[in-house]
Amino acid sequence: MKYKHIAIGGTFDLLHLGHQEFIEHAFSLGERVTIGITSDTLVRKLKGGSLTDFDNRFKSVCNFVKLNKFSSQASIIQLDDFFGPTLKDKTIDCLLATKDSLAGVKMINEERIKLGLRALPVEIFSLVLGQDKKTISSKRIKSGTINRQGLNYYEYLIKKGDLRLPENLRVVLRKPFGKVYKDLKKIKHMKDKMSLVATVGDFTTQGFLRHGLFFNLSLIDFKIQRVDSFKKVEDLGFSGEEKIIKVANPPGIVSRALVKALNTSLNEISNNKKIIVIDGEEDLAVLVLCLLAPLNSVIYYGLRNRGMIETVVDLNLKDKLQSLIDLFGYDD
Repeated sequence: MKYKHIAIGGTFDLLHLGHQEFIEHAFSLGERVTIGITSDTLVRKLKGGSLTDFDNRFKSVCNFVKLNKFSSQASIIQLDDFFGPTLKDKTIDCLLATKDSLAGVKMINEERIKLGLRALPVEIFSLVLGQDKKTISSKRIKSGTINRQGLNYYEYLIKKGDLRLPENLRVVLRKPFGKVYKDLKKIKHMKDKMSLVATVGDFTTQGFLRHGLFFNLSLIDFKIQRVDSFKKVEDLGFSGEEKIIKVANPPGIVSRALVKALNTSLNEISNNKKIIVIDGEEDLAVLVLCLLAPLNSVIYYGLRNRGMIETVVDLNLKDKLQSLIDLFGYDD
């Protein structure tokens, strides 16, 4: 091994492929590795914003280290300040960092010199790129752009072309992807805590408008249970001043045009309502919307004979839906 004891640090939020390769590289260089995970308090002080709580981040790193049989060489600690053990532990003989964290490493070495300690050598780890040749990051995962392995959801869908629903999946899609509501009055989502609130289907959307419930994206086709029911958005209760995108999407299909329309709408999302009017059917749009939406989005859609479904978007849901879409047929 090149070093006896390497120190690395980070938030390790939504532990992804980039984090995993960073940790693995540390163990390829050092006989021992101290992994510092920033506390929730320190993260808020340094970065602000929300992230997975410390206990879950700590658990994810511990599980990865154990899975890769590094446990006997590892010390996994909480970082309550910027320097951690680097100013006290004299066995540490190297720091591993990315280009993004070089300023922090410089501060550590400057402080060490002030204390009469030698500056530590620094190994640079290149950031890991996803399949779209852009850096894998927790921020991009939270935005709904990529998964933990760096798969870009939009590129994944676009490359497949028009997706065709196989007959054997119809039964699967009759099961709700979330909590079932019979009464809209019981819906109490916290709009300020949600990345996106979307409604799919005319009956659902009309119900939200009648009850004054917040949402910022709606997918409609002017039908209820596939029967023509409306002629214009005002018939559902919209003002008519909302931004509208019209797109064709035949029954049993997720068209490439629909994927593009959803991606465009999500990239422009705000508190102002946007409407996607579908010429055809919107039934399968929920799958794609969940895949493209930011984490912590909530999507409402109607399921025949069941009620209103509240679907909260997280990584487990995205993985499940991607596995279903992998089973779709497609036309280039």
